[in-house]
Amino acid sequence: MGAVGDDVIPGASRFAGVLSERRQRARGGAKLLQQLLGIEAKLRQYRDGEGFVEAVVADRGVAGFSRVWEGSENLPDVEEIRDPRRWMARIDAVVAPST
Repeated sequence: MGAVGDDVIPGASRFAGVLSERRQRARGGAKLLQQLLGIEAKLRQYRDGEGFVEAVVADRGVAGFSRVWEGSENLPDVEEIRDPRRWMARIDAVVAPST
């Protein structure tokens, strides 16, 4: 996700690395505090999003993933993020915009 994001958001790969490190480093009281503050949920959302991007890029390449940015109707819903094949099937059913 960081590699794809750097093209769109400068510093995205650094941001991804910092979040990953924090997720792996947290222990004991810090882990409990993260859970209490809802940070764990955010980190899980980030992990799920990262998995979605990786799956789509692996199957369709960066150009295939870029379809997500063509319009709000192309954004994946929660179930599609959890099962990227659903998103790919839906997007495949949509006629590609003419250029």
